[in-house]
Amino acid sequence: MGKVAKTANTSVLIVSVLIILLVVNFLAARHFMWRVDLTENKIYTLSESSKKIAGELNDLVTIKAYFSEKMPPYLSNIRQQVEDLLEEFQAYSKGNLRVEFIDPGEDDELKRKLMYDGIMPLNLQTIDRHKFEVMEAYFGMVVNYEDRKETIPVAEPNSLEYDLSAAIKKVSLPKPPVVGFLTNDEELEINRDYREMSMRIQKLYDVRPVNLQPGQKIPADIDVLFLIAPKDFSDSELFEIDQFVMRGGQLICLADVIDLDERTLRATADKPNISRLLEKYGIQMNEDLIEDHKSNAVASFSTGFMRTMINYPFWVSVEKGLNQESPITKRLGALVLPWISSVEPAEEVPEGVEIKTLASTTEYAYRNEAPFDLNPFKRDRPRLKKEDLEKYSLVLLAEGEFPSAFEGEEIPEAKKLENEDQAGYRPPNAPTTEKDRKNRSPETSVLVAANSLFARDQYIASTRSEGNLIFLENLVDSMALGQELMGIRTRASAQRPIKKELTDAQKTAYKWFAILGVPVLVIIFGLLHVPWVRARRRYYETILTKE
Repeated sequence: MGKVAKTANTSVLIVSVLIILLVVNFLAARHFMWRVDLTENKIYTLSESSKKIAGELNDLVTIKAYFSEKMPPYLSNIRQQVEDLLEEFQAYSKGNLRVEFIDPGEDDELKRKLMYDGIMPLNLQTIDRHKFEVMEAYFGMVVNYEDRKETIPVAEPNSLEYDLSAAIKKVSLPKPPVVGFLTNDEELEINRDYREMSMRIQKLYDVRPVNLQPGQKIPADIDVLFLIAPKDFSDSELFEIDQFVMRGGQLICLADVIDLDERTLRATADKPNISRLLEKYGIQMNEDLIEDHKSNAVASFSTGFMRTMINYPFWVSVEKGLNQESPITKRLGALVLPWISSVEPAEEVPEGVEIKTLASTTEYAYRNEAPFDLNPFKRDRPRLKKEDLEKYSLVLLAEGEFPSAFEGEEIPEAKKLENEDQAGYRPPNAPTTEKDRKNRSPETSVLVAANSLFARDQYIASTRSEGNLIFLENLVDSMALGQELMGIRTRASAQRPIKKELTDAQKTAYKWFAILGVPVLVIIFGLLHVPWVRARRRYYETILTKE
């Protein structure tokens, strides 16, 4: 009887403890935000930037989450993840964030409204009662503030914190910063060749093309200006770009110093005259092409009827060469820079201007000078010695107060427009006058990379380099808003690859260890454990026999 009572008491105690733990867990989940996040970058915890954005809200922001109640089982946890994240945002918003979950269901009028807002249903595959079916589900959100709203068409768990923070930040700003894209290469179209970059930046900024017409200045409301693949400008156009910087505008220059024929893989030096301005600001672009023999990306080349994938030194992969002290590149996984030229501080850096290297090669890089032959299958290339290799800077950021490249010179005369002689005509963006010109800028920044290909859709797709886009987004954030959003975007982007210098034999060994290692360890454990269990059983049988 005593043994039965003891067993019953133990069972009651265990059940009581389990009930208490369940109640405590339920109350903690409802009323507290206690979590233990053991990931390196705390990717499952609301970042300090998001807490700050939520805490700085001065008025009510409403988030309407349009989630279907019925969805495939493999997606059932997404709503819970979204609810957890929104609860954290609400906890730090001081009551200025209201969340509402809505199931569009069969409401056709609501579905039409969502379509107008940019939220489309997803067609999801599922198996129900042994039948393959396609069901319609919604995973979108709309962030509203006063008469402004931002749409998140699909709530992606991996990027939802950034998407929400960016949307809240954008609707709460009186006026979003303006980012301009300027190119004078007639073969390029920003919305076609740089569409992915443009769409990413549009999440938070007002993105506009800039058409620099003769006799017109860059619009005064442009905050950040991208110069993409510039060819030679006229003197009057260079002057207006210079005056944009003198007014405090932030400049990002992605300029190709080499004219490359991608069909024949031959290139010639062709430095654009924007270099005149950049050298005055403290940055020099070199007429070379850099290849890195230790850190490079895989490229695909056509060989007759086949395509060959090889590690191509002219597609430089920057990992360890990223500046870990700059928030722009800190925790960034990697940049892939195809056919890039080197940059370096100019011989005379203006007083008060600081030059920072954001990306550089390894110590095993080689500098090629004209004539260039980039054929990866060429066999008669000269053999490189260790003393031929060194480290080169690829992306430079200059910050400070810049002198005008036209200081002491007359304003260049612009070519007249066809209707300029008409009485009373004034261009929409009248050129800078002698009265308005400035010879020194306020605190601003200029970034230079001697390559525009790394931002182009074609090469982002072929190199699979998400880091290139994250880098450009971080750069715009840093220039336009400061550093609030960069930490959110890069927290989950760090890469942890096995060291790249592996022989084929080492790769094979790693592969078979991954396949057979765990089963073999389990078998060894079993072989060692069985004798131990038998020995222990014999020990207790001996004790019981003696008793």
